[in-house]
Amino acid sequence: MHENGDRVHSEGEDSQEYANFIGELLQAEQESDSDIKVIYLLKQRQHLLNARFAETLQQVAENLRADENPETIELIVALIEKLSIHIKNFRLGSRANNIEIAITGYQIVLKNRQPGSEMFAQTQNNLANAYRDRINGSRAENLEWAIEFYEAALTVRTLEDFPEKWAMTQNNLAAAYSDRINGSRAENLERAIELYQEALTVYTLEDFRQDGAMTQNNLANAYSDRISGSRVENLERAIELYQEALKVYTFEDFREDWAMTQNNLATAYRNRINGSRAQNLERAIKLLQAALTVYTFDDFPFQNVGTLNNLGWAYLAKLDNINQEKPEDTNQKAATLQSAYDTFKNAIAGAAQLRKLESGNETKQKHDLQWDRLYMGMVQICLDRQSNQEALEYAEANKARNLAEVIAQKQEIPKTLAPITFSEITQLLTPNTALIEWYITTAEIITFVVTYPDVLTVHRHRQWDELTDLVAEYREAYKQNKTNWQKHLSTYLQRLADILQITTTLPPSSTRLILIPHWLLHLFPLHALPLSDGEFLLDRYLEGIQYAPSCQLLQQITIHPNFDQLFALQNPTSDLKYTDLEVTSIAPKFAISQILPGNEASKTNLLEKYLDRLENAHCAHFSCHGSFNPDDPLKSFLILSGGIVGEEPPQPPLLRGEQEEEVIKVPLLKGDLGGSNLGEDEVVKVPVVEPGDPPQPPLRRGEQEVIKVPLLKGDLGGSNLDESERYVEWREGKTADINNCLTLADILLLQFKHCRLVVLSACETALIDTNNRSDYIGLPTGFLHAGAMGTLASLWAVNDLSTALIMVKFYELLQPGVSIGKALHDTQRWFKSAATSDLLTWVQESDSFDDDRKEYTEELLGRYNDDEKPYSDVYHWAAFCAIGL
Repeated sequence: MHENGDRVHSEGEDSQEYANFIGELLQAEQESDSDIKVIYLLKQRQHLLNARFAETLQQVAENLRADENPETIELIVALIEKLSIHIKNFRLGSRANNIEIAITGYQIVLKNRQPGSEMFAQTQNNLANAYRDRINGSRAENLEWAIEFYEAALTVRTLEDFPEKWAMTQNNLAAAYSDRINGSRAENLERAIELYQEALTVYTLEDFRQDGAMTQNNLANAYSDRISGSRVENLERAIELYQEALKVYTFEDFREDWAMTQNNLATAYRNRINGSRAQNLERAIKLLQAALTVYTFDDFPFQNVGTLNNLGWAYLAKLDNINQEKPEDTNQKAATLQSAYDTFKNAIAGAAQLRKLESGNETKQKHDLQWDRLYMGMVQICLDRQSNQEALEYAEANKARNLAEVIAQKQEIPKTLAPITFSEITQLLTPNTALIEWYITTAEIITFVVTYPDVLTVHRHRQWDELTDLVAEYREAYKQNKTNWQKHLSTYLQRLADILQITTTLPPSSTRLILIPHWLLHLFPLHALPLSDGEFLLDRYLEGIQYAPSCQLLQQITIHPNFDQLFALQNPTSDLKYTDLEVTSIAPKFAISQILPGNEASKTNLLEKYLDRLENAHCAHFSCHGSFNPDDPLKSFLILSGGIVGEEPPQPPLLRGEQEEEVIKVPLLKGDLGGSNLGEDEVVKVPVVEPGDPPQPPLRRGEQEVIKVPLLKGDLGGSNLDESERYVEWREGKTADINNCLTLADILLLQFKHCRLVVLSACETALIDTNNRSDYIGLPTGFLHAGAMGTLASLWAVNDLSTALIMVKFYELLQPGVSIGKALHDTQRWFKSAATSDLLTWVQESDSFDDDRKEYTEELLGRYNDDEKPYSDVYHWAAFCAIGL
């Protein structure tokens, strides 16, 4: 999610204050031969390191154009680069903000450097470093930009002309390949190893002790991660290289580098195959404890939390080893459990402190995703300690936290959100209601079942591999052939029911369910899980089933009791035959209704002319096409009038300010500045947890360089928006123009005032971003964020006619006092069992259809035999789920 959190500044922080601050920093850069004064100023006013700082820095650069003295311009631009390095390496404040500011500074400098010059290459290297560590934006795209900039720098920094700088940039490029997401992971690591080995032909320990040790450390990282070759031999090689680096990186001379390499060596020992497993783990624990003597939270907060995380997982590995080799040693197990608990608790407290520095939803989400494994480890430890309530609290603590926080801030009396307690979770229940919450680690599926008044049962299943295999098969089938996917949908759901062991976890005496899925489970209609003898989950709970991203979010939602004002979009693309039937049958049930049919349902009308009507509606109903974008969820959309442009999108014109002959490629920065400390600085790469392997990968260093040479004058400027991003391939060879669609990014800006329900009667509107385990990002997110009590949304591409009929029936059953979950539940149960004769009787007797619509609908249903059940297939009746209250 995006919001303009980074652009909210303290009172009195005007542009002149930022300009004065930048002026002081540049003056300090010019006067000081050391970093001390610059760092002091940054510490004193670190709260000013945000989006406005970057904007003001650009304005300072623009003002240089009026200066007729080239030497002055060269000096100031050189100082901007020095300042950019200092800000990127600054350990305090928002790491994401600092990197964005540095990128802005490097872009300014590049525009003032002669392409092809050594100084131009220097700035390309520095800009590449920033993109390699960048937090905002797509991680994969950032790394591709970094690789492109490094390779461009190497066309100037050749081995023959600049051997030392060539070796430095080879090292940096290798680090980018080690992290690269695109392409083959194995091939990327082989390329990284090759580049590191080339750098070591210059960076010998005899001639460049510190740089040689740095590159050996980095090469060891690559061997530690290596896929090709023998795993045993790769780890032994990594250990050998780390130990060689430690001959230079001594505690006395290079404490920070010593701690970094201790951490890396610990990871290798934890994974080591040769030797005694118990001894390897003890060695890893001692190395991490040693690293923490340097990596204190006060001095190195991010490294402290990362190393604590590694230590916690080392304790967990030790616990597993004790259970296998010495299960009778209860004293050692208890001591190890306590050590793991204390370590994860300290790490989570540290991560919470880091999170307070973040601003903006994107960076908070990335922070939560990065430290997700802390909670994963803590949940496991709490369960092993039989602290089940505490385990549920930690499972909740990192679920959909950003969304819950935003909703809490939008309350009539805004409040700061504290983690929900077990006691507060039980307050969501009534005597007939039970809650099932899932939590998925990289090893097991944990099911928490809470029944009234405060009974908690926990089920742990180790079918993680089976679940991920099912999801991969399910997604691939849906992507390749939806007809074939539909035929196998019941089979997929049966497999899921078996994996979740659903029949053994259901609370027997409750009549209403609240389901809190996690991660991959958001893809499935859990209410349609088969039980036995043709029974489904929704058949057991006759008072209804509702979904929520987290208990804490349910706790924050504001109740809107009124339900007599409708705002509806009706068939904006004029190609859905039955949406007219749907909306015109629903509208009379409301005292006040505003309908935008066909061409009137444009983005301009929706967000400008009728925005007030939309935001004051009690019910917003969207009957249209929709699509979820798993690669960029903010570009998920509901298609409005003009949203489909045909097979070939128009080619965007050259924007003002673009120069076709320009050889500098500076990517546009997207999104607001925010905070999440993903990296330390240009010479250290902080551990980041990799899926499937609890300990974090090693740290790298070696990309910083000091600017001492004056710069050449050039043209100052920035980047232009790539308009081609507005066109996305949709389906059946058609292209959507998302500038004419209602995107998730647009929805997040809405402000509903009295909305009880948003109905997304379209395709794929309940799907969310499963790349992010810890957050809930999809179209329902946007409407809950905007203030809606609840949403009705679909999990796949739905059938036009069955959807229209289901919607009409749903609104008939949504009477005063009836919950959204109950109305949908009863609608779905009725449709799955209704024969054609039942459907025809309903249409004939319903007051939702006028005479013409009755005749039309009867004609459509007349295609089926009277005793046939046209919508009994789970594809037709189970697509929609009720999310929220």
